[in-house]
Amino acid sequence: MTEINLSCIPIIIGAAIMLFSIVRFRKIFAVMDLVPAANRRNVSLFLKTHIILMVFFLAGYMAVGYAFCSGLHIISEPLVGLIFLFGAVFVLLGVFIQDVLIGQVRKHVSAVNQVEKMVALGQLASGVAHELNNPLTVILGFAQAIKKETAGNKPLEESAAKIEREAKRSMELVRDLLVFSRREKIETEEIDLNKAIDSALALIQPRLKMKNIELAKSFGDLPGFNANRNKIQQLVINLCNNAVDASANGDKLMISTKYAGGFLELRISDTGPGIPEEIKKHIFEPFYTTKEEGKGTGLGLSLCYEIVKKHNGTIEVYSELNKGTVFTIKFPGKNPPPAAS
Repeated sequence: MTEINLSCIPIIIGAAIMLFSIVRFRKIFAVMDLVPAANRRNVSLFLKTHIILMVFFLAGYMAVGYAFCSGLHIISEPLVGLIFLFGAVFVLLGVFIQDVLIGQVRKHVSAVNQVEKMVALGQLASGVAHELNNPLTVILGFAQAIKKETAGNKPLEESAAKIEREAKRSMELVRDLLVFSRREKIETEEIDLNKAIDSALALIQPRLKMKNIELAKSFGDLPGFNANRNKIQQLVINLCNNAVDASANGDKLMISTKYAGGFLELRISDTGPGIPEEIKKHIFEPFYTTKEEGKGTGLGLSLCYEIVKKHNGTIEVYSELNKGTVFTIKFPGKNPPPAAS
């Protein structure tokens, strides 16, 4: 009798763990609003299905456990062991599902924080840009006039040229800041993403050659979609320039596109050193940069993030140290691509 009671202890513990998991799973539904909207329905269905299966399994588990502990030989011992094994699998599966849900919640919270930062920057940009543009336009105009009047006087001409160059650079920075402003309206047209990417890549070819970086392209058949061509090209150039900056001589830059699940997917990857986890958390934050002072504004990737969002898209980054980095951008497609003949 003592031996039977001792054998029942693991069964009772297993039943208690499963019951605890079911109760905990019900509480998880309270945070479902924090799961990204695109995944919420599937995650909710997954959780409900798992709970229903666990309730039925727990009932069967307890019935078999009761029969086993009572010495009722209505089922073979190997089958009892198999049932208990499935119980352990259900518990482990429950832990896995909870990890998935927690990951989805963290991802959503991170996205919300990013949006709040962008809104704050947008409010700042819309107020400051106008005040900066006016004096910069005057400075640029006078610099160009001085440059023209001092033609032949090399020292003065060079000084005027420097003023002109820096004024233009400042105006470009102001234009970049305006991207964050919700008041800036982006004019869109139906574009061919592959052609827009090719045009952007032509502008970074010299940098690729200087560092002996191999460029590999793989373009799929894509439907047209409404976008601002210049902004999409700016997105590609910024991401590629970042990859080139991080890569060493002889590394590889890969650009690919495809159409799947109603989305146009653009993937830009490199074989560089990768991004440490601590830095990866901040790469889309405005003015965050790991470059030396004077070599970057810290706006490149945050501009990419904002451009993608203004096109109703998503951008994700995956990086592995000493292996490389992959940026995946998805835009909603307008129509499916034409069938191959």
